[in-house]
Amino acid sequence: MISHLLFRSNTFQQKPNHVLLKSYSSQLDLKYIKGIIKNEIASYKSPIGDDLYREPLVAVASSHDPLFFKLKKIVHDKHLMPNDIVPHAKSVISFFLPFSKKVNKSNKADKILPSELWLKMYTETNHLREIIGIRVAQILEAHNYRSSTITRKQTFDESTLTSQWSHKHVAYIAGLGTFGKNHQIITKSGCVGRLQSVITTLELKPTKRPDHEYCLAKSGKECTTCIRACPNSLLNTSEFDKFACYNRLRKNKLYFEKKGNLPKLVCGKCSTNLPCSLKNPI
Repeated sequence: MISHLLFRSNTFQQKPNHVLLKSYSSQLDLKYIKGIIKNEIASYKSPIGDDLYREPLVAVASSHDPLFFKLKKIVHDKHLMPNDIVPHAKSVISFFLPFSKKVNKSNKADKILPSELWLKMYTETNHLREIIGIRVAQILEAHNYRSSTITRKQTFDESTLTSQWSHKHVAYIAGLGTFGKNHQIITKSGCVGRLQSVITTLELKPTKRPDHEYCLAKSGKECTTCIRACPNSLLNTSEFDKFACYNRLRKNKLYFEKKGNLPKLVCGKCSTNLPCSLKNPI
């Protein structure tokens, strides 16, 4: 069993914002959770600049939702259950940090390589989303609800390119959106951004899942934009080759290493500058 204290790391041993605790302590609900997230984004000093994020989205799944058990077949045979992370968990909070129009547009200039802004945003937001997940967990714990978030390093298996905790599939279960042909979650604010999850013993009302597809192609409409955007043409087959995708990311990493920039595994062509990038197109 994974300890519920996983979210505690030396990097983030900051005490919860007690002003924030006092402000939101009257009612522990989605508005409360969203307030924490918005506060963290507002107080985060990005070296990249301003106008980087849009309004965050938050949704909730019951930790006992039967779809969680299906993840052992769909994602990874050792995919964790909420109770593996937090014993007696009641809810799983999924939140989405949507990138701004400026960030989305920046990734259009080159058909193969990601823009430097996209590279920096993707890297920085991977850091920020974990900070926010940790902060949400800390504040809920301050209200005596055992809580934890999951970091990529704790669950990602590079040899199989699979994770023991899929933020995307959890987002679907929580009702944040539906999967597109690009294998990304399309929310009401699109698919450009990053996801994170928090598991807690706080019982929250589950969000209703969408009753229709958000993807144009999956809803029966004509759209091949993400398929054509992939530099390696990996989305035009029924079976997604994640290893070929990973090789593309490695090539991008080598290119940016030679330029002296952040050497990260980043692309984003199949999610940016699409009809579903910034909104639900249906």
